[in-house]
Amino acid sequence: MKVANPLYDVVFKYLMQDMRVAKLVISNIIEQEIESLDFAFTELNRKLPDGGLTVLRIDFAAKIREPDGSSRLVLIELQKAKFPTDITRFRKYLGKQYQEDSNIHLDEKTGKKKALPIISIYILGHNLEHNDSPVIHVKRDYYDHATKEKLTRKEEFIESLTHDSYIIQVRRLRKNIVINWKPC
Repeated sequence: MKVANPLYDVVFKYLMQDMRVAKLVISNIIEQEIESLDFAFTELNRKLPDGGLTVLRIDFAAKIREPDGSSRLVLIELQKAKFPTDITRFRKYLGKQYQEDSNIHLDEKTGKKKALPIISIYILGHNLEHNDSPVIHVKRDYYDHATKEKLTRKEEFIESLTHDSYIIQVRRLRKNIVINWKPC
């Protein structure tokens, strides 16, 4: 089986515009069931030196099922980069996402406004310098600074200011890799 390279604009846009495919791809990357998925923002296009356009980002609002059976709303940011210098664009974009009023929702249980958690997925067309894993999951854990004990209860304040990320190094994906996609 051949897999299309998501760094190609046509492939990236085609795959992510099909909600069924986008749901399947994203749920398998984050390893959580996606109950619903909607486009949150329009894609970002950038002009290339040859006059063409490249698709850099597509964002989704998703309702994901937690392991305990509960659901939560999240913003999923799917970005691609061909060059290591794209880090500045990622940082600027994250800052804008944290500022956006549209990323705040009313919690049905408490009646309070809450910031949507952000999950970032970066599809890289270059290799990272020190890690050769094709897919890297950056998780957030809490620790008591004095005792170094891992804390197990999450805090809304902390969850609103930090986020999980997934980094996919396309060049490190093996051609013969077997992907066990779980249906949505």
